[in-house]
Amino acid sequence: MTGAYKFRLNPGGEPLPAIRATSCGPENVNNGWNRAVDGVRNAWVPDLRRQQLPQWVQLDLPEPADINTAHVSFQTRKDRAVDLQVQAMVDGSWKTMAEVHDNPDRRRVLHFTTIHTGKMRVVLDKVTGQVGVCEIRLYREGDRQ
Repeated sequence: MTGAYKFRLNPGGEPLPAIRATSCGPENVNNGWNRAVDGVRNAWVPDLRRQQLPQWVQLDLPEPADINTAHVSFQTRKDRAVDLQVQAMVDGSWKTMAEVHDNPDRRRVLHFTTIHTGKMRVVLDKVTGQVGVCEIRLYREGDRQ
C-alpha cells in the first residue's frame, strides 16, 4: 500500500511516522493512522495465543468528557471483531454503552446515550482473522439522551 490518509491528533501536529509504530501495542489505536501503511500494521493486535477472549483496549482521557459516539476501525474486513462492546467507566465499574453482534464491517460508528466519563474501552468478544484495532475515536455528537 503506498501512502494512506492521516489526521491530526493535535492542531498543528503531525501523526507519528508509521515506521515508529512497529509494535502491535495499544498505543497504536490513537497514533494518527487508521490503517496499515507501508507494511506496518498500525494496530493493537491482541495475543490470542496467550490470552483468550474477551480482550479489551482502554482509553484514559486527559479529563472526563461527555461522549455518545465511538468510531472503531479494524485492520481489514477479514481481520475484525465480529462481536464487540464499547464500555464506559461509571461510578467505579464498567457499563456497556453499545454492543455489536455479527459485525461485517472494517469500520463501525456506534451511537449511545451521552455519558460523562474519563475512561472508555472497546471489548472484543469474538474475532475473525488476525484481528487488529487500528483506531478508536470518541465524540459527542448532538444530544443523544
